[in-house]
Amino acid sequence: MTEQEIREKYRHLLNDLDFDKIELQLKTPNIFQILNISRAEIRHSNFLAWLLDPNGTHGLGRLFLTKFLRDIATSEIASDLDEFEIEELNFNNVELRREWKNIDLLIVFDTIVFCIENKIDTQDHSNQLAKYRTIVNDTFKKHKKVFVYLTPIGET
Repeated sequence: MTEQEIREKYRHLLNDLDFDKIELQLKTPNIFQILNISRAEIRHSNFLAWLLDPNGTHGLGRLFLTKFLRDIATSEIASDLDEFEIEELNFNNVELRREWKNIDLLIVFDTIVFCIENKIDTQDHSNQLAKYRTIVNDTFKKHKKVFVYLTPIGET
């Protein structure tokens, strides 16, 4: 291919509307980067709690929470939970707790409790995950328990 042909193809690409759309999608604004808090774990947990709250001001109702829990149910995280159980949960009585006994997020239903540890740029320390498991097991004896370790790149 000649230089002229390459230039022509490049010019065509630059004037292609689909290419513009792709380029814009790659530059989608990230509110955490804009606010310079992209590595601030507590801010991420606060935002996540707001999104997960079916009564939150986001206007999503229970949609985000339901999809999040379905994702957990269909992953290997919760082998004894399935997506049909998520549909049977009473979303009217759900309780979201932030930093309860140092646990980042706790989602409490009548029959199931989800314990979520959110980690960004840090690792668990002082045997904290084992402590959280003990606290949840002791406090919610009759509940099914699901423990989630949430990280940007999916560390176990």
